[in-house]
Amino acid sequence: MPLYLFFIMTFWEERSFDYIILRAEDIGVKDISIQDIYVFSFFENQFNLLPFQVDEVEYVKGKKNYKLGDGFFDKKDELVFPARYCGNKLDKESIKDLFDLIFEVEAFDRYTRRYCYIGIRSKRGIDFRKLPSEGISVLEKDDEIIVSQDNRYSVFDNSRPVVKSIEIRNGDKFEQVFFGLRVDIYIELLSLISLRKTERDIYAKPIFIKSGDVRVVRVIRPYADIGFGIKIPGADTISYIYKGFMYVENVVPIPFDLKYLSRKAYANIYLAFSRPRRFISEKNNVLLGDSLTEVQEDEHMWGFLESDFWSAAYFIKEITQIPIKRKLYYKDDGNMLYVGINLDILNLPRGEHRFALYGFFMPPENIEIAKKKVFDPLRFRVKHLI
Repeated sequence: MPLYLFFIMTFWEERSFDYIILRAEDIGVKDISIQDIYVFSFFENQFNLLPFQVDEVEYVKGKKNYKLGDGFFDKKDELVFPARYCGNKLDKESIKDLFDLIFEVEAFDRYTRRYCYIGIRSKRGIDFRKLPSEGISVLEKDDEIIVSQDNRYSVFDNSRPVVKSIEIRNGDKFEQVFFGLRVDIYIELLSLISLRKTERDIYAKPIFIKSGDVRVVRVIRPYADIGFGIKIPGADTISYIYKGFMYVENVVPIPFDLKYLSRKAYANIYLAFSRPRRFISEKNNVLLGDSLTEVQEDEHMWGFLESDFWSAAYFIKEITQIPIKRKLYYKDDGNMLYVGINLDILNLPRGEHRFALYGFFMPPENIEIAKKKVFDPLRFRVKHLI
């Protein structure tokens, strides 16, 4: 009797936000037609076909570029599928006659390990249970992009790099709960001339967008107008929109050392939410409206907001590790909560400051799952079985 019949698994709830991303060269394949790829697993006592997509990639002078491609999985192209559907380890003998090539993907953390499989070119009809796609759709308009998934809509401005708004279903209607990202940059020059810029001075040019069964990939090219005819271009910014969260890698160019030109410089970068009832961070647990609570944090890296019918979380993850003072920015005006970071940019060294931002909208009980995604990321290894 095959090994997989001895025990039954359900979907991996603790890894609901984790996705496995494999490049063709990591697996060791090339020039594989996307039509010949199957991703499958065994759980709930049956074989399952997982939703997946292939995003075709090329590198030009070290720069990652997504493209529509030629329909083949090759080189640095990315195969993406949800880890939560990985299940039992399968006996090689039980599946060897299904495909020309089979790869075993072992996904694991400190507590659990599960398995998914990649089949190339089926040898016979595959009648596995087909699991649904992640349910993300995109509507492109002239001035904005609307991304819908499950019970919410996210609106992106085509001329700016940020999310404009998010609406979530509450009963039989949708309510706007997120009102976008706000930016307040202040630079006081030694000549006593001061510059103040906001999110309205940051622009973007759309470069690429693609939606599939698993995620949306959006690439933009931002630039900032800082006055005096000076426009600072930014590196291409890639956003990945998955079921329940968005991941963005940001590049902030620092063209010169401000400390030689300025006596004071800071940036407030924060999110605007329609009044939640609670805010939680590493050192705070605040019921809104409690005026006796002092809200502050010197090293702010994540926050969680909870309301009656929605919750949200954000996490900041450093990439380049440039030292920067990152205090909590917190403002409650009675109707809206503005929460984010206050940056001391005066002493930032010249160069590129790179960081990633995770943004989640989810059921309230999923905060620990979001934390696990960020702080204890899933690991995996690939084995060529057949």
